[in-house]
Amino acid sequence: MAETELLPLEAIPWRGVAALFGRALRRHWLAIAAVTMLFTAVGVAAAKYLPRTYVGETRLLVRKGTSTMAAITDPRRAIVPGFDNPAQAAVELALSRQALETIVRDADLVAHFKANRPPLLALVDRLRLAVSGPMNPDDEFDAVVGLVQGRLRVSLAEEVVRMRIEWTDAEGVERILTQAVQAFMAERQRLDIESIESSYSILQTAVAAMRVQVGEEVVAFQRARARVLGANAATIRSRPVTSLSVGQLRDRLLERRAYREELERQRRQRTAALEVQLAQQAETMGPSHPDRIATERALAGLMTEDESLRRARNEESASFDAFVAAGGSLDVFGESAVDESPLDPAAARPDDDPTVIAARAELRIRVDGYQDLTMRLENARLELETARAAMPFRYMLTHPPERPRKPVAPAVPIIVAGALFAGLFSGFLLALAMRIRAESREAGQSILARLQSLDVAVVPS
Repeated sequence: MAETELLPLEAIPWRGVAALFGRALRRHWLAIAAVTMLFTAVGVAAAKYLPRTYVGETRLLVRKGTSTMAAITDPRRAIVPGFDNPAQAAVELALSRQALETIVRDADLVAHFKANRPPLLALVDRLRLAVSGPMNPDDEFDAVVGLVQGRLRVSLAEEVVRMRIEWTDAEGVERILTQAVQAFMAERQRLDIESIESSYSILQTAVAAMRVQVGEEVVAFQRARARVLGANAATIRSRPVTSLSVGQLRDRLLERRAYREELERQRRQRTAALEVQLAQQAETMGPSHPDRIATERALAGLMTEDESLRRARNEESASFDAFVAAGGSLDVFGESAVDESPLDPAAARPDDDPTVIAARAELRIRVDGYQDLTMRLENARLELETARAAMPFRYMLTHPPERPRKPVAPAVPIIVAGALFAGLFSGFLLALAMRIRAESREAGQSILARLQSLDVAVVPS
């Protein structure tokens, strides 16, 4: 099959084509005008009734260095590098489900969305309502939340949080951006202070419980001391003035020794417990953390011999000297007489009784625990107030939300101009087709008339 050869440009009768275009324009200009007007009217209607799209943007500058406020509030606090990062998870917080629901609810976006629905989309909604019936309020709320989620854009670049929204009305853009900033700030603040508030509440409960325990230990200590005072007074009143035997001196020595050993045992237990606590704190706390400093101070205090232990050692030493002076053996306790002045009633001090000492030691442990919890509670309160006060300094609104002045879509001049040119082009093509058809019909009639005249000419007379 032979290839079709294109007609060379110089073989095209351009004058005839131009004449044809001219005749089409002169003969069918009404058709061209009608088509152009029709297309233009459709373009104007589309530009008027198509949904508008408004775009708005707001920017938040992330300000670091708010840990300085915490350091000034509590100089003993250990500031961990990188603990304070206001830009952390900014996009996720701004687009979280809770933040989106807050935006829709606080901006009353469901009612606003219905009231400002574009006419064309409102017509579609009425048709859908007639077919499927009204929507559940919860479904409407979820639909608007999903719409906001799909159109709200949040990005983080160079410590700047950008929020951008595309919406169908200018007021809605301003509402959404305003509530988006507030919801993001609220989520950021909740994330920062939620754990501190929980810790503060737990510490308040613990301090209240420890306060009750301290009161109970105070009552127990007072009762033990009162019992010892009563018993010692009765013993002193009933004891005759006589000399102490070696056996009595031995009993006193053993009592003093047992008392001293009990104090040393309690001291060792307390030291071991503080050493374990300090080792655990060293793994999670810095050297300047207040809890760690308090533990180190308590441990250093136990390393120094207190007054009660010093007195117990002195009394044990005096009892031992009296026992040896009375003829007691270092290995075997004998029964020999020794003259000694009778017991002085003033020497029967209740604070040296083992029961009172044990109650005092327990009370001291409770008081130390109460003071430790109180210090922790005060630190938590300072931390909570610092976190709340630091929130306004974390972000600076460099570009506040504004109501857009004009939509970005649709482009009305482009639509109208496009419809005008499309109408002119379509009208001209229609006029050209009408002209070609008319001239073809005229040419056919002319040829038929000639053929008929030829037939008449050849008929014999």
